[in-house]
Amino acid sequence: MQIPNKNIRESLSLAKELIGFADHGQAESKDDGCLLLYGLVRDCGYRIREEAEREKRVHRSRGVWDEGVERGDQARGRYLA
Repeated sequence: MQIPNKNIRESLSLAKELIGFADHGQAESKDDGCLLLYGLVRDCGYRIREEAEREKRVHRSRGVWDEGVERGDQARGRYLA
């Protein structure tokens, strides 16, 4: 697997973890400050995901994306949905 493809997969996995973390944190939040923080974390996760998906499409169009194992979700933390 090419390093750029691996990094894109890791970025997608990280974005998914950030979004899940924000959902979990918001559900347990007791004040507006925390809600704001989790909203910011969620927004960052969505932005990272958007850019990583765009780059993945670019790699596919160039023929350099390996369609092999989509393993990005396996190695990350507990907030993956």
